[in-house]
Amino acid sequence: MKHLSKALILLATLSLSSCININISGGGTIIGPSGNEESFTSSSWETSNSGWVSDLDGFTYNSLKHAVGVNNTSNGAGATSSFTYTNVSSIEFKYSTTTTSGSGNISVTIGNNSFGTATLTKSGGATPRSATISKTGSTSFDGNIKFTVNCVTNTLYIHSIKVTAESSTPTTPTSIELSKNELSIAPGESKTLTVSLLPRYAIQYKEVSWASSNTSVASVDANGKVTISKTATAGQTAIVTASLKAKSSIKANCAITVADSVVDDGSYTILLYICGADLESKNKLATKDITEILSVKNQPANVNIVMETGGAKSWSTKYGISSKYLERYEVRNGALKKISSLTKASMGKQSTFESFLKWGLETYPASKTSVIFWNHGGAMTGCCFDENYDDGLTPIECHNAFTNVRNQLNITENWEWVGYDCCLMQVQDIALFNSQYFNYMVAAEESEAGEGWDYDTWLDDLYRGEDTETVLSNICDGFVQSYSSAYPGYANDQTLSVLDLTKMDEYKTAFDAFASSMKSVISNSTKEKAFANMLNKNVKSYGGDYYEESEYEELVENYGYHEDWFDKVWDSDSQAYYYYAHGWIFFGTFDALDMFNKLYSSSDFSSIKTTVNACRNALKNVVIHNTAGNEAGESHGLCVFVPLFRYYGADIDYSSSDTLFTSWTNIF
Repeated sequence: MKHLSKALILLATLSLSSCININISGGGTIIGPSGNEESFTSSSWETSNSGWVSDLDGFTYNSLKHAVGVNNTSNGAGATSSFTYTNVSSIEFKYSTTTTSGSGNISVTIGNNSFGTATLTKSGGATPRSATISKTGSTSFDGNIKFTVNCVTNTLYIHSIKVTAESSTPTTPTSIELSKNELSIAPGESKTLTVSLLPRYAIQYKEVSWASSNTSVASVDANGKVTISKTATAGQTAIVTASLKAKSSIKANCAITVADSVVDDGSYTILLYICGADLESKNKLATKDITEILSVKNQPANVNIVMETGGAKSWSTKYGISSKYLERYEVRNGALKKISSLTKASMGKQSTFESFLKWGLETYPASKTSVIFWNHGGAMTGCCFDENYDDGLTPIECHNAFTNVRNQLNITENWEWVGYDCCLMQVQDIALFNSQYFNYMVAAEESEAGEGWDYDTWLDDLYRGEDTETVLSNICDGFVQSYSSAYPGYANDQTLSVLDLTKMDEYKTAFDAFASSMKSVISNSTKEKAFANMLNKNVKSYGGDYYEESEYEELVENYGYHEDWFDKVWDSDSQAYYYYAHGWIFFGTFDALDMFNKLYSSSDFSSIKTTVNACRNALKNVVIHNTAGNEAGESHGLCVFVPLFRYYGADIDYSSSDTLFTSWTNIF
């Protein structure tokens, strides 16, 4: 692959093969009705479809420095203009393709009316050419322009769009939403609110003003950061309001309540469970992250970074870490100090993790404690795969370890946060387990690049005493941004999000009601098939990978995989075909909000709209920060596991003893 994934490989035959170099690129020129040019960026067009990217500049294709690309596996991809047009008479697309074969079309809708479709020529290749759609009839076409593309030309590039119309104005938002409708914050503590515009493509009006109804209780800065006065008392309230600068009547409120004071002496312990596996033995990536940790200066005396290493057949010699033992280390002022060497054991065993957790909590007590798992991840199959023992930690084993240690040490207060520097672990079942022990969770919906988090970015924030939500948000932002820097020119499908686990109980209540209504609906075999088709074809899934032709043939011939589970993709670099297998085949995880949105808009499931919408609303309070690359598609921060098909999730245990979402297991 172009990067090494931290996904847990489920089948020995599924190797990490070469990824396809699909030139999804951005930039471009929009020529408006007055002839003026504007940048083809996110200020001009809005898209959340994984087939498009419209906010990158500087890409060159066939000597044209601006292009938007879509590949032939993203049919139906498109974008919506952030401008509203009046009486559009024609739209001209200048485009080119990577090959001279194939066909396709561009369809345009303006407002609620179909404007027309232009055919993409079968020849021409890299030579730019035009496709024009002109108005027919007397209808006045007014509104936002939305175009979608269906192409079988491998990769299509749109270089410019020329819109001829009477006038254009930025789309006016109808409302705004805040990331939270209510917050409970202790004196002296801070939390940050974020704003979403509706409709999403009204992005010319993104600037907002913030105000507090009672600044003696709660203040708010220009970035939405709400801070409770140190002199405030529990129970006091304030209303924080965000309003559009361009139209102050459009606003949204968040109710602020002062929580009980938190006794915090500033002490912090981070327990890092580093199961190196092949990420270390083959690529030295655990050592790389340890080096990042050691590079961060000004570690406070009351901040402890403690780690246990193991799980790899060999370790880099850089720090003298041995593969013959489990070893425990402390980071202090840029140095790695060995605390102990233990008998070698599987890091995928519950007792091994439980021992480290208990030792770390007893040896390094602190006001705030966090736990980080470092290794491969595989959603409901678990994480921390030890290559010496062919064993990994399942979600229920982690759940049991946390419960046992808390009982042994009589711990009742929640720890601060749990993080998974692993692939695919931001799943609602895992989050609900963790909500019994932690306030926050940070993890990825998608497969992580093998390099993992940027420890030297966010540890500096933690050392400076930034609040938890700021630190965790910076983990997400730094990780996704570093991928673009490490792999320039490649599509960024990386994700990382932060969950407020204190809101998981509310979400579970809503989800249980949804599951009950869903069970009744899909007892009808026709509706069950409709749900299956919707998931397969329309809902964002995770953990997919590319395979060479010989690997693809092995999976089909010897392992019962269906040919139509794969998309055949041409790689212009290697001049060969590869086969893309969708993630739902292996892990059965789908973006929860994308699933709810598709269910809500489907006529097949109109009878359960109320419970679906309740889940959507509850989910907004759970996901408090979500960072997704420009190729991450409909990734909103939390996955749902759906073991609906025998051909995926077949080897994954999912019964009432494996999850607290028992209402969901009752369906399947």
